[in-house]
Amino acid sequence: MRLPGVLAMVVLGGLAHGQADAGTEALLEKMRKAYASIASARINTTCRFFHGRKSLDAVSVVEFANPMFVRVQTKGVPGLTKPSFLAVTDGKQAYLDGLPDGSVTLPYDSDKFSRYLPQLNLEVLCLWDWKRQLSTAPKGFMFRSTFKT
Repeated sequence: MRLPGVLAMVVLGGLAHGQADAGTEALLEKMRKAYASIASARINTTCRFFHGRKSLDAVSVVEFANPMFVRVQTKGVPGLTKPSFLAVTDGKQAYLDGLPDGSVTLPYDSDKFSRYLPQLNLEVLCLWDWKRQLSTAPKGFMFRSTFKT
């Protein structure tokens, strides 16, 4: 999949305010179709956090199966009661394990689930949230984009 470079350009364009042009809409439509067609994916990521002169690496394994199975296991997050943090959802419920207060099962909410996974990049979020992430509609994350193709 050759989306990362294109996705980065779209995101940078999305930081401004205004209206997307027709070329951008066409590009976003191609990207939405590409993400919608992904049957499954396994992505390994390393995210380095800096605090002064110290750094910390959080390593995640993301497993995705269309339409809405997501499993993210992350190691290296400080303050956890276990050596890793696990988040799993089927789109109806979200199971979280490794939090200081223990494991919990909650009704699935895209915004809340994404907040539990701060180390994930936009490309990973688009696996299950492409409709909103790549939308210029009023509630879409690209709503005020002035990106021009």
